[in-house]
Amino acid sequence: MQQASSSNLIVNSGNTESPMASPSCPMPASSHQVPQQPEQLQQIQQQQQQIQELEAAMIAQQYFAMYGYMVAMQAAFPALAMTPLQSAVSNVVGKHHIKSPGFSYSKSQIAALNERFKRSDSIKIDERREMSKRIGLTERQIKVWFQNRRFKLNKIKKAQSEAQMGEQKHHHDTVDSGEENVE
Repeated sequence: MQQASSSNLIVNSGNTESPMASPSCPMPASSHQVPQQPEQLQQIQQQQQQIQELEAAMIAQQYFAMYGYMVAMQAAFPALAMTPLQSAVSNVVGKHHIKSPGFSYSKSQIAALNERFKRSDSIKIDERREMSKRIGLTERQIKVWFQNRRFKLNKIKKAQSEAQMGEQKHHHDTVDSGEENVE
């Protein structure tokens, strides 16, 4: 009974404010209530401006947090650094693989890799990890470099062996043909 009478009091009293609204926090302009006083209108405008400023501050904070993260990653892994445009393009492309233009090793990095390759054509995980820290490459880059170098070495050996086989065959053919002409 009390609930019905109190709601009747609110409706019958001519009070247009919601029972939830408090005098210190008026309802936003989007509600059905139309402020009658310029003070209320000014308060609402100030609150809307504060909300917009807070939203802008949050967006800026998120941007700078992401930017700080990107800068830290670029400093930690300079070989993997991407420009903001490259980053945006990679996000848009999604799962489709776009081949990167490639990576150039410095002369000191190549010298260190070749020096290690002379000792052995394979590298263990621990050595790879230590070398990556020392010369500024990722472990994966070192692993791939060793794979490519082994492939190149095998290709050179195969070409040399084929050249020697061809030379021997050519030498054998010329000796045979020379002997036939002598007799």
